[in-house]
Amino acid sequence: MPEPIPLINLDAVSRARLPLAEQLMDVFADALVAVSDALDISRYGAGNSRITSMHMRIQAVYDEVNSMMKELAD
Repeated sequence: MPEPIPLINLDAVSRARLPLAEQLMDVFADALVAVSDALDISRYGAGNSRITSMHMRIQAVYDEVNSMMKELAD
């Protein structure tokens, strides 16, 4: 499986130069990509109650991180 491409590829030094809200946005963007990948993978777990349960929890994580990103963007 190919590695996900981060939305913004900043190293720790470059990120530290950004305002705090932008640093959080960068980290949240990376997290959303990873959680989105997990959602895609967990969609194939139909019939497996543990994976189905995880899918719903993963969706909740995605929604929460997305909400925080929107809050920072406003």
